[in-house]
Amino acid sequence: MPQRRILKEIGITQEAEDAYFLGLRTDIRPTDPAVVDELVRAGLLQQTTFGTQLLPASTAMRQLLQQREESVTRTRGLLADLLSIENLTYKGFRFTADVDEIRQWYGLVTMQATNILRIFDRPPYLDPHTLSPTMEPLVDKQVTIHTIYRRQEFASEAFLQVVRDSVAHGEVARVAEGLPFRLIVADESEALIMWTTENEPNAFLIANQKVISLLIHLFNDLWKRAFEFRSPTSTTDKIAPELHDILVLLALGLPDAAIAKRLGLSERTIGRRIKHLADTLGVESRFQIGMQAVRFGLI
Repeated sequence: MPQRRILKEIGITQEAEDAYFLGLRTDIRPTDPAVVDELVRAGLLQQTTFGTQLLPASTAMRQLLQQREESVTRTRGLLADLLSIENLTYKGFRFTADVDEIRQWYGLVTMQATNILRIFDRPPYLDPHTLSPTMEPLVDKQVTIHTIYRRQEFASEAFLQVVRDSVAHGEVARVAEGLPFRLIVADESEALIMWTTENEPNAFLIANQKVISLLIHLFNDLWKRAFEFRSPTSTTDKIAPELHDILVLLALGLPDAAIAKRLGLSERTIGRRIKHLADTLGVESRFQIGMQAVRFGLI
């Protein structure tokens, strides 16, 4: 009657198993290099300075059992994640971390709008930030586009120019100190949320009406607290043009050096004019200058 393979479950070949049990019953130790290597890797044989020593098979079995229990635990965790994603899909949510799919969703949600498009504009940007090719068709359809930009992005001249172009095409823009994530809401029907995890973009496509209503409420709340975007050189008779440009750039969060470079002036001149603005408005900090300028309708 053939002997039952006891060590097969831990990946031991017949030859290595025979050599192992022979060594347990006698003092004959395995000498075949392939068998020795196999038993060492399985934790059944230990090489010492005095030769080789056979180890209990029960220890290797316990290690195998522990590894398989850990594998089952990981599999259960993955199953829970998959079920969560599937449940979200059934309830009006879809998740992806695929850049091409996010681009596709972005275009679909944008073109879905027939009345109003609400946007939080902040990273992640999947492509260089340029005027969206969907802008003109939306304007042609008389879709209202309300966009809130994050103030820190305006340190880039290229970004500022894109926003100017968007406003020139009919977008209504405001600027906020911060935004929680990138967001596009088409009417009250569909929304796309984008964010970054470990420098990789992620997105939720949302059709759940309760969540969309919540996102619209969040957007409207930030819209009320954000200040209107005004491009430099869009002067007003309330303040001298050269000071108006500085006010706008201050409100967008640019430091003195960037403002000086943008306006072709020295940092000393910019500093002097900012102090003049602070004295005129009765405030002390750069932030207070921006707040007072918005409050009094200077920008």
